[in-house]
Amino acid sequence: MKKILLFILLYLTYANITAQITTSITNVFLNSQTTVSNCNTLDFGTNQNNNLVFYYKLSRPQSLPNGTGKLRVMFKLNSTSNPQIIGASQDILDSFWNGTLYETIISRDISVSQVQQTGSSIYLEFETSGGNKTSSCSYPITKTPTPQFNLQPTTVSLACGSAGSQVFTAVNVNNSPGTVSYSWNVGTGWKYNGVPVSGTFTTTTNVIQLLPVSGTGLPSNVTMTATLNGVPYPPKTATVTRYNIIQTITAISGASTLCSGSYNYNFGSEQVLPGQSVSWSLSNDNVATLSNGSNTGVNLNLTGSGAFTLTATIYDGCGQSYSKTKNILVGSTMPTIDGFTCITDSAPCNLNVAANNNYLLFSLSATIGSYVPQDSDWQWEKVSGNFYFLENSQYNSNTRSGKQANIYLTGPNPTDKPLQFKCRVKNSCGWGPWRYFV
Repeated sequence: MKKILLFILLYLTYANITAQITTSITNVFLNSQTTVSNCNTLDFGTNQNNNLVFYYKLSRPQSLPNGTGKLRVMFKLNSTSNPQIIGASQDILDSFWNGTLYETIISRDISVSQVQQTGSSIYLEFETSGGNKTSSCSYPITKTPTPQFNLQPTTVSLACGSAGSQVFTAVNVNNSPGTVSYSWNVGTGWKYNGVPVSGTFTTTTNVIQLLPVSGTGLPSNVTMTATLNGVPYPPKTATVTRYNIIQTITAISGASTLCSGSYNYNFGSEQVLPGQSVSWSLSNDNVATLSNGSNTGVNLNLTGSGAFTLTATIYDGCGQSYSKTKNILVGSTMPTIDGFTCITDSAPCNLNVAANNNYLLFSLSATIGSYVPQDSDWQWEKVSGNFYFLENSQYNSNTRSGKQANIYLTGPNPTDKPLQFKCRVKNSCGWGPWRYFV
């Protein structure tokens, strides 16, 4: 619905050098019912679209024969903002004047969204062809804010096991008057007034208190719809989430390199929280088995050799979990040459590499746990073929110590005894088995 504001007899007086404005308002009709005069407040209320009709009169002194210029409708959002021109200017020609007077109307449409609740204003401005400006008095504009209802809090986070009460409050943001009721859709998983409740119920109070039915089951989101004077307003929802599982375990304590026997792994002085439980697992059951697993530790019984990962998974009663791992090496290990993959431990590893001017260079690597090997803990040994290792600055050795080896080919290798050598490495459990390379 449009609101029609009639501004009657608004006088603007101007001169070449000085301009004097005199304003005389007969009346202003608001919705053809309320009379507004003398630059009193224009209340838009809740009307979305408002049509303003200005009845105005321009007067000029006898000493100013030229009466051309432009009339503008000026709007200010607040007292400190710059004025804005609303719509197009109205041209005032000299032929319009009846002696020293000119009377007519100018109208503009203004949406309620363009103005503030208080502080906005509107007025007329006339500018002569010579650049002199005069203004009418300003009419303050107010509006009634649209009712708005919010829900507090907007997010509720529940710790696993928590069954504490939660308070939800509907807020009448603009204190809109009238009769208000509140519809609460609580889904499932809540108690209201000590009784399990589901779906929707209505209150005339804006505050409710809910209790989770279970400390481990996550209840539904809570949605509030406010109805003011029979008109429902947009629903607002509080999202219910679960706090992430609280992590108190930072590491698994125990040795990372083992040789034989049984060992205990635990969390040291750290403990899981009440209501949490621990599950232990191995990535390779052929190397070890587990026994006596508990919330504090587990026994590891070695049955073979190799590398594997011990994992502790900590669960809470709400299905959340986190894990801690420890990499463990059992027994001695076999080395590999960097850049090549050995398919099995028993078959020779095929290098398939071309010599550079009869020279070859290889480097070894191995999983050796926390042990730090010396050069003497890496061993190379010739099996067959026409080649020698560089040792003591000479290519004359059938053996080599160190992580890296230089090889010199002395001639073509026979097909029945190709270039072949073997390597091994020592860790805290002693020497590992030889690995053959061809």
